[in-house]
Amino acid sequence: MELLEAALGVGEVGVAAVDDDVAQLEVGPQRVEHGVDCASGGHHQHDHAGGLQMGHQGRQVGAREEPVVAVGGGAVLDVVGFAAATVRRGIPWVAVPTTVIGMADASLGGKVAVNHPRGKNLLGAFHHPHLVLVDPAFLDTLDARDVVSGLAEIYKVGVMGDPDLVRILRDGEPRTPERWTEALERALAQKRRVVEEDEKDLGLRRLLNYGHTLGHALERRLGNDAMRHGEAVAIGMAGAARLAAGRDLVDAAWVRRQDEDLE
Repeated sequence: MELLEAALGVGEVGVAAVDDDVAQLEVGPQRVEHGVDCASGGHHQHDHAGGLQMGHQGRQVGAREEPVVAVGGGAVLDVVGFAAATVRRGIPWVAVPTTVIGMADASLGGKVAVNHPRGKNLLGAFHHPHLVLVDPAFLDTLDARDVVSGLAEIYKVGVMGDPDLVRILRDGEPRTPERWTEALERALAQKRRVVEEDEKDLGLRRLLNYGHTLGHALERRLGNDAMRHGEAVAIGMAGAARLAAGRDLVDAAWVRRQDEDLE
C-alpha cells in the first residue's frame, strides 16, 4: 500500500476492496485504512445490489481525493469502479487486477458497470482509474480454466489488429513472467489505441465488443457459475465469425483458423 500512496501522492488510501481469495494471498495488500469484502470471484457482487452496497460502504472514505483501491478480477474492478464513479459524484480509484481478464481488459478503458435484473452492465459510467498496477505474479494463483478464459479476451484484441499478438498466443499459453508481460503489454497497447480514439464507445471502440453480444446472452442464460466470461466471449466470437462469413466479410478458411485458435 505504501507504493500506491507514493504513486498517488496521498497520505493514505481510503478504502481497499479485496476479493476474498486474493485477501488470503501474501501478495495482497498488507494494510488498509478500511476494508470492503468482495465475494470470491466477484460474481455475487457484480450486480446492482452489490454496487449499492459498495457505494454505501464507500462512505467511509475521508477526503474526496483519497482513492478506493480494487484488488481482484474483472467483476471486482467493475463494481469498485462503478462505486467510485457514484460516491460523491466521483472519487479516484486504483485498479490492481489479479486475473488475466482484469489485466488485459477490465483495468483499462474506464467502462465501469454493474448488472441489473433486466440485463448485463445496464448501470454504469465512464470513470478511468487513476492508476493501474499489473503484476503477472498474481496469475500463478489462478486455475487453468480461469487462465484460458482470460486468454480469449487477449485473442480478441489481437484479432482486431495485432497479428504478432495472435502469433504469441498460437505458440501456447504464456508460462513465464516475461511471456505474460509481452502478451499483456501488446493487448493493453492495442486497447489503449482504440480507447484514445473513441473513449465513449460511439464507433471504433465497438470492435472491442467482438464476441460479446452472444457471449452476454449466454452468461445471462446460463449464469456465471456455469460459464466464465472468456468462455462465453470465445463462443460469441465463433458465432460472430459465422455471421460475418454469411455476409462475405470473411472466408471459410478464416473462420476455421479462428476456431482452431479458440480451441
